[in-house]
Amino acid sequence: MNDQQKTKEQLIDELATMRQRVTELEQVETRYKGTLESLEQSGRTYYDLYDNAPDMFVFVDAKTANIIRCNQAVVQTLGYTREEIIGHSIFERYHPDCIEDAHKVFQSFVETGEVNDAELVLKRKDGSKIDVSLNASSVRDDEGNVLYSRSVWRNITRHKRAVKALRRSETRYRTLFGESRDAVYMNTREGKILDINQAGVDLLGYPRDELIGMNVRKLYVHPEERSVFQREIERQGSVRDYELKFRRKDGTQIDCLVTSTVRRAADGTVLGYQGIIRDITEQMKAEKALHESEQRFRQLAENLREVFWLSSLDSRQIYFINPAYEEIWGRSRESLISQPESWLETIHPEDREEVLANLEKQSRGEFVEYEYRIVRPDGEIRWIEAHVFPVRNEEGEIYRCAGSAQEITKRKRAEGLAESQQQQLIQADKMASLGILVSGVAHEINNPNNFIMLNGEILSMAWQNVMPILQKYYEENGDFLLAGMPYSRAHQKIAQLISGISEGATRIGKIVEALGGFARQDAGDLDQQVDPNAVVESAMVIVNNLIKKSTHHPSVELAEDLPQIRGNPQQLEQVIINLITNSCQALQSPQKSLFVSTWYNETADLITIRVRDEGEGIPPENLNHIIEPFFTTKRDAGGTGLGLSVSYNIVKNHGGHLHFTSRFGRGTTATVMLPVSRRSMLD
Repeated sequence: MNDQQKTKEQLIDELATMRQRVTELEQVETRYKGTLESLEQSGRTYYDLYDNAPDMFVFVDAKTANIIRCNQAVVQTLGYTREEIIGHSIFERYHPDCIEDAHKVFQSFVETGEVNDAELVLKRKDGSKIDVSLNASSVRDDEGNVLYSRSVWRNITRHKRAVKALRRSETRYRTLFGESRDAVYMNTREGKILDINQAGVDLLGYPRDELIGMNVRKLYVHPEERSVFQREIERQGSVRDYELKFRRKDGTQIDCLVTSTVRRAADGTVLGYQGIIRDITEQMKAEKALHESEQRFRQLAENLREVFWLSSLDSRQIYFINPAYEEIWGRSRESLISQPESWLETIHPEDREEVLANLEKQSRGEFVEYEYRIVRPDGEIRWIEAHVFPVRNEEGEIYRCAGSAQEITKRKRAEGLAESQQQQLIQADKMASLGILVSGVAHEINNPNNFIMLNGEILSMAWQNVMPILQKYYEENGDFLLAGMPYSRAHQKIAQLISGISEGATRIGKIVEALGGFARQDAGDLDQQVDPNAVVESAMVIVNNLIKKSTHHPSVELAEDLPQIRGNPQQLEQVIINLITNSCQALQSPQKSLFVSTWYNETADLITIRVRDEGEGIPPENLNHIIEPFFTTKRDAGGTGLGLSVSYNIVKNHGGHLHFTSRFGRGTTATVMLPVSRRSMLD
């Protein structure tokens, strides 16, 4: 039916139907637009979440391993721009240290389509490392092939550092626990031992497996102390140096100090205790021994004939002084303790200044030793020798001083009567000090001299090697300057200079050796093998400088094949040095001569050493006195008058003889005659 044939009613119905259809289509279109807007809004929300997520998101092509997309966290964390990341291989972002692991993880992803918590290391643009945990899922095509990955890198750098720090802390704890010299333990509130270190095992004498699970009450010598300990530690939360007695497995008792804290649950409930046990058994024994020692000390001090005291550093407080003070000073101990300054009033006025100076040193904690006089109440003067030394506390700080005072009045009187002997002792002490000084100087010279000798030899070899080159240059090019001199003159001069260095160093070495031998401490043994010529030669080395200054005409004649003698080489060397020194000092002009000689008298079986000079000679009235102690004509020049006296006694102790002949104004001859040892002749 066409439109013309339709009735009016039919057309109206169709029109109404069409309008209804249009309305429905408009409603569908409205819902569609709303859906599109919702989808667009959802997409924008998802992208915002994706791009602003704190974790790093990357999409990676499964075939090329190139990065397809990444979020802002990747850009910010790695320091690259998106252009430097998108389209580039994922492996460029991994650190070289883990590149091999990264390839393995990617291959596993291609095969399985997922990655779970793979730990890898990324590389920032500045070269620094980032530890990450990788999780990835796959997007596949209709046939199930992996197209690309949706990967998340989570930064675990801080986590890994924390884990490492925790492991280090655990290691340190375990090291402390295992290597502590003190026993370290942990137990429950009921007393069950949960853990104990090796020091605890050694301390208590039980095997470790026997201790673990044991109740600590079994270890107490007095089990009732366990409850007292618990009340104390739970009241304070901890205890420090708590004294307890434990019993080892073998039954021996040990004194211990326990330092412990309470272990609590999160709700505050007491779980148990942990701490340190220190064995003080030996310390307790030592303290007991110290107390007994103090008692013995007091008994000893009170019976000493010397005065002994303890005081403050400034002597203003006296802590102890023994009864000997009353006997020597003639004053009561009570008066000194109540008025310490009264001691200074007993000092002889002439010695008071020196005593005050030593008290000042004493107050600084210095060791002092000095002599002074006191005046007793009855007017008697006595000599005192005092020794004062610092006393330190447990921290090593000087806080007191102790001293002793011995009466030396009789000794002082004896010293006054033996002044000449004292002078001889003083001189001997000076010679000993000189020997030590000479030995030290000789040692200090020897080290650099060895360096000079070595370099001298090297210079000599170097000069010998370079000489042909310089000579050839001279022959081909003529004269030239060397060390500021024409080569034609310098080459011989330099060779002499280098030779002089070696010769001089060798001579220094001989002098040092001789000085060392002369200064070496003498044990006094007179039964050593002695070469007379070696003794003379060593002495000549030591006084060589004096000889050069004294004469231009020294003469030395040493007989060959001299037999050895028995004696002391150092003492005999001292004799020859004294004789040569006296001869040199007697020479009035370098033109005068000095003669030293040795020979062997087979008939008398004697070795003769002679020192002769052309000096001023000895006046006849002095010749018989020159070997007397302290006789000298050179006291103003520092002479002591002991040299020839000592030399005479040395020769005499060797069974020999020393005598002098002299013509005043013409010179002096000193002759030493020593018997040859029969044993050395047989050797």
